[in-house]
Amino acid sequence: MTQSTSSTKLVDAMYDVFKTSKTWFTLSLALAFTIYVLGVLSAIIVSPKLVNLLAVGAVVVQMGSFLARLQSEKYYGFGEKIRRLNLLHDGLGAEVSPLEIAKIFESAGKTKFLKGPASDRYFDSVSPKGPRRLIEHLGECAFWTSALAKRVMRIFFALSAFGFLTGIFGLMVLILGEGQDAHLSSFAKAVVPGLAFWSAGDVTSTALKYLALTRDAGAVSEKADVLLSDSSKISERAAQNLMNEYNCALAASLPIPDAIHRRNQDLLNELWSKKDTVTT
Repeated sequence: MTQSTSSTKLVDAMYDVFKTSKTWFTLSLALAFTIYVLGVLSAIIVSPKLVNLLAVGAVVVQMGSFLARLQSEKYYGFGEKIRRLNLLHDGLGAEVSPLEIAKIFESAGKTKFLKGPASDRYFDSVSPKGPRRLIEHLGECAFWTSALAKRVMRIFFALSAFGFLTGIFGLMVLILGEGQDAHLSSFAKAVVPGLAFWSAGDVTSTALKYLALTRDAGAVSEKADVLLSDSSKISERAAQNLMNEYNCALAASLPIPDAIHRRNQDLLNELWSKKDTVTT
């Protein structure tokens, strides 16, 4: 199966914009982890000047992490718009006007997008365009989303635990060491563990979003399977309703880091290709 020029452009645009979103998201994570490191350093360094510098650095890094997250969400929302257009175009055969394509290029500020790794065959379905094809696309997308979100969720819960432990360690050193060195900057030493707690709370919130995405996308995948098992239930309205559910699942979600996607790509491709041959 090969896609039309419009569909290929949509896939390339989606790939490029999501890649930008993931880059900003990875940067925000790196900066959040840096705060944990600064928290440990502030607890063990005795030089008041260095402690003060670490406190200022932690505030700047936290601001950078926040701004990077905002940029990631901006491009992720734009990528989701392109994804919905592509699903409707490749699934139901809805035409995307040249003007819409031009708007996508203009919004991204580009005349050319990075070519996706599989822009000639983004979806696995070989059904003719119509409700069944769209439902198959949604089932495939939801399967991948749920599986990848589950893996990311585990990593984020581990990072949040590490962050809380870092904050606790910093506060314990501050409390137990206060009477040993009156020259230590207590306020500066308290700032960094406090930011570590704040960052850990933000990471925990992110982990909970991935948990919800795992659950909701999994439910969409199961509903798609139920619809496809009974041809009498397949209709354009059923396909649109399922797409709306998938869109709601993704509405408050965050991008899947590229490293997680690459690491699990071959496994999930194999599992998906063998889904119809698995017996229970």
